[in-house]
Amino acid sequence: MGDFPCLNYEMERSLDDADRVREGFAQFLSENGAHRDMLACLELTIYEIVVNVIEHGDIISGDGKILISGKIIDGKFSCTFTYSGSEYNIKEHKLPDLEKHFESGNKDGLGVYITRKFMDAIEYSHKDGENRLTIVKLLH
Repeated sequence: MGDFPCLNYEMERSLDDADRVREGFAQFLSENGAHRDMLACLELTIYEIVVNVIEHGDIISGDGKILISGKIIDGKFSCTFTYSGSEYNIKEHKLPDLEKHFESGNKDGLGVYITRKFMDAIEYSHKDGENRLTIVKLLH
């Protein structure tokens, strides 16, 4: 197995750290050939996942940090988020009706929708208070 581009973060549950991670992954993806539209899609998805963990997740054990590991292999970007908290499988979450969502004046609450619509694959597991969410996007 050869070398492949990767980027790892260990972050606090703070919005300041969320911005740092978003910017870091944007640079990583840009340097590794993600075109502008793909870059925007991935940057937004990563940011939404991190913000959802910060704003809605609880801490069951440990220091509450979020571990994020991204890599590019064979034209696919995969990114795994590992964090303590109650189980929340975004694959099972009901997606909102966008028309009703915006008609009601909602401006927030689309992180799960964005993730599920933009990504090519999503894997999720929860064991012993630890969540592991992996997103995959074909880059070409």
